[in-house]
Amino acid sequence: MIIPHTELYIQYYENKFRLAFPHLGEPSEQSLRSINLPHVDLVKKFIEGNWRKEFDSHPYYIMHSKWGRKRDWIINRAKKFCSLYSDIKKNGLKTSIIVKNKNKKTHFYDGWEILDGHHRVSVCINLGIDIKCQVR
Repeated sequence: MIIPHTELYIQYYENKFRLAFPHLGEPSEQSLRSINLPHVDLVKKFIEGNWRKEFDSHPYYIMHSKWGRKRDWIINRAKKFCSLYSDIKKNGLKTSIIVKNKNKKTHFYDGWEILDGHHRVSVCINLGIDIKCQVR
């Protein structure tokens, strides 16, 4: 199933959200949109050739460090993420994103929560390609 990125939302866990994304304000339909992922901006920086510049102050780094991850782990993760961009650009998206349907009765929005594939979604957004999803 192909789902536009405008209908994809980040996973919401109140404590993790408030810790890692204070710049997004209160959880809402807008703040939980996939386009707000720090991953999306990191891919943009990679495309521009300067993802390592001021990396320690980038929201991607801050998010992972607030979750207790060490600097070396975060840098290695970012390197793998940037190589994922090159692979998807060359070969297309091979592995579907795993999503779950959410609705306003139980959540902040009607749409699809990303369960697995935040990095792939961020790459696809930057490349402007369709996002293949598998529903759970």
